[in-house]
Formats: sequence, structure tokens, C-alpha cells
Amino acid sequence: MTNQYAVIMAFCWLWASVAFGQKKAEPVTTKLVDTLVVGSDTVLIRETVIVKRDTVRLTQGVPQDTSYWQRSFNGNITLNQATFSNWIGGGVNSVSIGGIINTRALYQRARWSWDSNADLQLGFVRQAGLFQKASDQILLNSVAGFHIAPKVDLFGSGTFTTYFAPGYEYKRIGSGQSPVKTASFLSPAQLTTAFGLAYKPSDRFAIRFSPLATRFTFLANQSVRYRGDADSIFVQDPTATVYGVTPGRSIRREWAAMQLQMVFSTAVSRVFTFSAKYLLFANYGSLASADHRIDILVAANVTKYLGVTVNVTALYNRDYSPLWQLQQTAGIGLTYTKSTFKKGKKDK
Repeated sequence: MTNQYAVIMAFCWLWASVAFGQKKAEPVTTKLVDTLVVGSDTVLIRETVIVKRDTVRLTQGVPQDTSYWQRSFNGNITLNQATFSNWIGGGVNSVSIGGIINTRALYQRARWSWDSNADLQLGFVRQAGLFQKASDQILLNSVAGFHIAPKVDLFGSGTFTTYFAPGYEYKRIGSGQSPVKTASFLSPAQLTTAFGLAYKPSDRFAIRFSPLATRFTFLANQSVRYRGDADSIFVQDPTATVYGVTPGRSIRREWAAMQLQMVFSTAVSRVFTFSAKYLLFANYGSLASADHRIDILVAANVTKYLGVTVNVTALYNRDYSPLWQLQQTAGIGLTYTKSTFKKGKKDK
């Protein structure tokens, strides 16, 4: 019995010393410290510090969004048709179809970025038995950047332009003359590369200046050579210089030039997007004859799958024409828009 009391007294003393002798427990704190890559998954690691015993316990947190991409896509298809029969008010039977695709992908991670976009257009119209191209464009642009200061990047870019289908001049031709072929796929086509500094206050807007740029003009199809006579009548001429490419050659190289790009793209709302681009290219040998290009695209969804698009392209290039060239297309039709760009998100 004495031994039993001794054991009970020893237990009570030990419990009392632990219960009343320890300090009051301090609150447990938790904070985000790092990420952990396990195979193909990335998880948050949270640090739990227990002050009393100075121990650290690692717990798995909420999975982190590891996608460094932001993407947007806008596609529109329009179809118009008109038929007349004994219509006193007059009219011409016509059918037209056209499509526009505008897409962008932006990758950002640490100090690196890669911004690419594509503007594609193609449309045809058949009117009074004559089949003609209504719109045509391939414009691809890709820019890789390295962050060197707040909102400033070193960059390298590539821009490619051409057409999908053959193009013809129907109006400025002689009486009884067949339409004059003036363009086709890769005839002409231009590839421009540039290196310089970019100012990027946000992922929606950028200004890129390059004192070192080169441009290559391609003419894969020699049958697009033509000339305009004194009366501005177009005549097919295989000996003519077109788009700056001299006869007997299929490429023109411009090694020393400067380039300026301004790009703005935003999703104003879930149903309204706007993008605008300006491009200046000036050969150091002829700075007074700089080339200018402006592209504007406005897209709005009337319903989920019904939308309106307006596209305007203005081009001044003396190798193409001594005058400003203008193309404007507008249509309402089936549309699909999707964007993962975060409104107001700043560049990292």
C-alpha cells in the first residue's frame, strides 16, 4: 500500500510540475514562404512555427496557378446574300463571305516574356457573275523580351506579312483587257527582324524602338509583275520592278534600318475587345521615305455567338504605291471570343 501511495504521489507531482510550471503557449503563426515542385505539380509550402519547442512543420497548401500564359482569341464569320428579280428599284445579285481571326498569346516568367499575335483575314464576294477578293491579310508578330529595369525590356522581334489568295486589279485596266494580277501568296511577303528597347507599362501596351532592323521582301510568283502607264492603266509586265524587287530576282534585302512599334490590346469587357498597332520602318539610306502601317480591330459580342467586327488597315509604302492604301471591313455574324487576360494585370 505504501508503494501504491508513493506511485500516486509521484504521478501527481509530475503532472502538477508540467501543468503549472510551463509558460503560456504563444500563438502559432503561419506565413507563405516558397513553392515546391513535386513531379509535374507545384504546391505552396507554408511554414508553421511552434514557438515553445522551436520546431517547424511543413504543410501542403493550396495548389498554385503555374500557368505563365495569358491568351485571347476572337473569330468571326460573316455571310451576306442578295437576290433580285424584276425589282424596279434595281439591284445586283451578290453573295459574300468573310472571316477574321485575331489571336494573342503572352508568356511571362521571372524576367522573360514572349508576346505573339496573329491577325488573319480572308473574304470573297460574287457580284453580277464576277468573283472577287474582298479582304485578305496575314500578319504575324512575335516579340521576346528580357526585363532589365522597371517597365523596360531588351527585345528581339519578328514580323511577317503576306496574302492568302491571288489579287487582281479590275478597274484601272484598258477596255477589253483581262484583270491584272498584282499579288498572291508570298508575292509579296515581308519578314522584318528588329532588336532594341521596349517600354511596357502593362501587358496591354508596349512601345518598342529598334535602331537595328532588317527586312526581306519576297516575290515567289513572278507573274504579279505589272506597271502603270501614263494614264494610270495597269499592264502586266514581267520586266517591271514591283514591291522593290528588281526583275530577275525573288528577294530584296534591307540590312540597315530602324523600326518603331506601338501595340495596344485590351478586353474592355467580356463582350468588347479592342486592339491597335502602329509600325514604322525606315531604311537608313532613305529615311525620308519611311513606311507606315496602322491596324485597328474592334470586336463586340451581341450575344454569345453573334458578334460585330470592324477592321481597318492603313498602309504607306512607296515600294507598293505612292499613295496611302486603305482597307476597311465590317460585318456581323457568327463569333467566338475567349480571353484569359486579367484586366489591369501589370507586367511582371
